[in-house]
Amino acid sequence: MNKLVKGGLAAAAGIALLMGGAGSLAVWTASGVTSSGAVHTGHLTLSTGSAGDWSKDYLVPGDTDTYTQTFTLSVLGDDIQVALSSAVGTATSPTLPSSIVATTSYVINDGTTSTNWNGTDAKTLAQGNYTVTATVTVAFDHAATGDMDGAFNLGDVTFTATQL
Repeated sequence: MNKLVKGGLAAAAGIALLMGGAGSLAVWTASGVTSSGAVHTGHLTLSTGSAGDWSKDYLVPGDTDTYTQTFTLSVLGDDIQVALSSAVGTATSPTLPSSIVATTSYVINDGTTSTNWNGTDAKTLAQGNYTVTATVTVAFDHAATGDMDGAFNLGDVTFTATQL
């Protein structure tokens, strides 16, 4: 046979194999559906009880005054990181003069254990309700004689719980 005929037969056979192979390629697939359930979001709430009082009406240089407030912190979710903060003042008198510094300390109780907490460090809390006792202390600088006869409304204290 001549080379041309052999080449043609080889090409025809190759084309036939390719066409036949393409028709016999089978892809099998299977799938199934399962219920994955629901995902719920949790919460972080803070609810204060009745208001406390400042212990003094007038501060003189060197004085401190304290305000104690108990509130409930409710955590719904797993291992929520929480930071606490407070702000002293009202909308009409939101800031204190630099001679009066406010600091807050917290004691958190999960029903069995009380723990001191500065509030600014994140604390990982399990799901549940916590009783928090906050003590706000204002200190009037002993060298601040220039703030004589000042009126600063300390009446409102805002406590904030922040999920980090």
